[in-house]
Amino acid sequence: MLYNIRMNAKEIKKIKISLVMNAASFLIFAVGLVFMLIGFQFMGYEKRLSATTAEAFRFFTVDSNVIAGIACLIMVIFEIRLLKGKTESLPAWLYSLKHIATVGVAITFFTVLLILAPFFEGGFFALYMNSNLFFHLIIPLLCMISFMFFEGTRRLRFGQTFLGIITMLVYGVFYAANVMTHMSGGQVSSKYDWYGLFSGTIAPWPVMMAIMVVMAWIISFLLWLINRKTADSGPDK
Repeated sequence: MLYNIRMNAKEIKKIKISLVMNAASFLIFAVGLVFMLIGFQFMGYEKRLSATTAEAFRFFTVDSNVIAGIACLIMVIFEIRLLKGKTESLPAWLYSLKHIATVGVAITFFTVLLILAPFFEGGFFALYMNSNLFFHLIIPLLCMISFMFFEGTRRLRFGQTFLGIITMLVYGVFYAANVMTHMSGGQVSSKYDWYGLFSGTIAPWPVMMAIMVVMAWIISFLLWLINRKTADSGPDK
């Protein structure tokens, strides 16, 4: 393979590692998606966690992983072009897309790890079975590690950290609109309020939404900061 002559050996190595991790993320996502849609379970039976077909796309976990899978695939294509010398650098918008996608799966990762799994009635590891092993753990870790340590760039500015809230903000608006359009007498079925945010069992939904958006930005900022700390000087930095 002919390498981009403008990159040094260290940059080439980082791009190759990123390429492998992004390719692995996409392939694992594709397998996990198929398993989820057909209801295939390889780690025991999960009655409560076996959402299949189009219904599964109502969950933030699935949506964030879809975005991450697409972002990783695009990264793979551009990184191959970069290594072959067909382009001089990765475009800034691609770094931004990977950043946004990584924030989405990072939210999923930390929400499950710190909030859901410790209190889940089925046990901590019940949320890491079958396709959820991919969506809650493996893909988020691969995306975070590749973005933070192998895709370092100084082309992303501080102001772009606020783009990291996009996935949570859009999902929150969709969720609230879906619930409000199905309310009857101030009540809504769990069919439409699947996270129970409008039941008032945890906190009023505007408070929960605000907390999640702030959490998304904090994660976005930390990912951006670590990414910049690992950035090397080079043609695209």
